[in-house]
Amino acid sequence: MAASHALGRTSEMYLTEILNSIVVDLSGQHLGKAKDIAVALSPKAPEATSLLIDLGKGETELVPWARVRALEKRRVTVTSRELEAPFHAAIGESLLARGLLDKQVVDTRRAKVVRVSDLIFEGPVDSFLLVGFDVGARGFLRRLGGEALARPLMRILPERVVTWEDADLSALKIKSAQRPLESLHPAQIADIVHELAPSEGSDLVESLSAAVAADTIEEVHPERQADLLEEMEPAHAADILEEMAPDEAADVLQDMAQEKAQELLGLMAEDESHDVKELLGYPENSAGGIMTTEYAGFPPELTAQEAIARIRGMAEELENLYYVYVTDARGVLVGVLSLRDLIVANPQARLGEIMETKVVSVNVRQSGQEAARLVARYNLLAIPVVDDAGCLLGIVTVDDAMDLILPLAWRKKLPRMY
Repeated sequence: MAASHALGRTSEMYLTEILNSIVVDLSGQHLGKAKDIAVALSPKAPEATSLLIDLGKGETELVPWARVRALEKRRVTVTSRELEAPFHAAIGESLLARGLLDKQVVDTRRAKVVRVSDLIFEGPVDSFLLVGFDVGARGFLRRLGGEALARPLMRILPERVVTWEDADLSALKIKSAQRPLESLHPAQIADIVHELAPSEGSDLVESLSAAVAADTIEEVHPERQADLLEEMEPAHAADILEEMAPDEAADVLQDMAQEKAQELLGLMAEDESHDVKELLGYPENSAGGIMTTEYAGFPPELTAQEAIARIRGMAEELENLYYVYVTDARGVLVGVLSLRDLIVANPQARLGEIMETKVVSVNVRQSGQEAARLVARYNLLAIPVVDDAGCLLGIVTVDDAMDLILPLAWRKKLPRMY
């Protein structure tokens, strides 16, 4: 480790080596102690923009980093104070010791939550960059001082560093420009959420795009899903619910206080909230309560070629596309065919000619356990849900059916069908 960091030299320094260092001007006059460093957040390694000096007697001064001329061990040299208006940190800057030391950040490379014990800088003074975080025991030893005592331990302790590019600060409500967390699988993000305190987990999910947040919440333990959304700004929580499958959104809302659930439903777009409201009208563990209203249903006179074209247009809305259901003009379920059967069929053949007419279905008022039993009995990926008149209302997918009959520990080990 270099002992000094003068203008033009390139080396590595830790934030804790700078904090509490004496601050002097070019003549050597004592000005105070280094209290913190601010950086301008950016996708790449952010640059130091200002230095916070403790002047003593409870007074501090924030000076532009351009005044810093040298960084040495326990000594910072700055130019004399200019005769100008007081300097203030710009929007987008963050004080590091206050905002990051001892705080939890997400290491997206390893998909885990880590605690920051020190911050790593590189570069000459006039381009001093925050390049990473020390998240291991070395950082704590460095902060404890007593270097002669700590040096033997430092040699045997492994170095644990998270680079700036691999760190996500969303759980700290620090809105940095990089969003590496969204590159992870939703199940990995959900695991990270489980490691965080409830408020931090909510802040992290709220920082995601609505689509990624929706996928993440669907992977979170059911008992935490409602809590995550209730902690968020209501309009954003409603956006996330809109991105969720209707049955998943209905399940979350059922676990909320009625007043809160109604508030979020009122903020959702009408098309999305309509399906969710319909599902909320059924008992929670009935076939109607666990079904989704997203399915491919077509009239019997449609050709295979036309049906495939329609499916392409619906692809973004259909997460669970296993079967094509055929309904008559009244909406009565009259047939079904698998996606494979549709693809290999004569393009000009009508669905009424190639469909299977013996359809296994479940009544909307029957129990979810009965739906699960039929799914297992007939080896289905989904089972249609109908009303007393035989009209198709939705489908129960195999993963939702299994949720009712498998222990939680088993469900966590099984891949979701979609």
